[in-house]
Amino acid sequence: MHFFYKYTPRRDAFSYEPEPHWNKHRVWRLVYGAAPEEIFAYLPASCGWGREDCFTSLRAAVDGNANPQLHTLLWQNDINPSKARPAFLYAKHQGDEAEEFPALPVGK
Repeated sequence: MHFFYKYTPRRDAFSYEPEPHWNKHRVWRLVYGAAPEEIFAYLPASCGWGREDCFTSLRAAVDGNANPQLHTLLWQNDINPSKARPAFLYAKHQGDEAEEFPALPVGK
């Protein structure tokens, strides 16, 4: 899905956690392997499908002892990114133009 989205409509797709300075209302995430029932069981009632801040709350609510399979799927599975962008990738973004999802915070 990542490669299709990146190279067909030519929009950004990321294989790592969103940057802390990104607008979480503008970031949405595909979750692979979790049933809708599992997602709704942990999703805060005030949230819908489309917001990264809701996904963060959902993932934090999954207890590794109570639901180890879902916890592993959301926290330790490369198909559902849970790691930050590697530090060495930031160097190439030092002079980037302003954009909606910059690698570095504005002014850095």
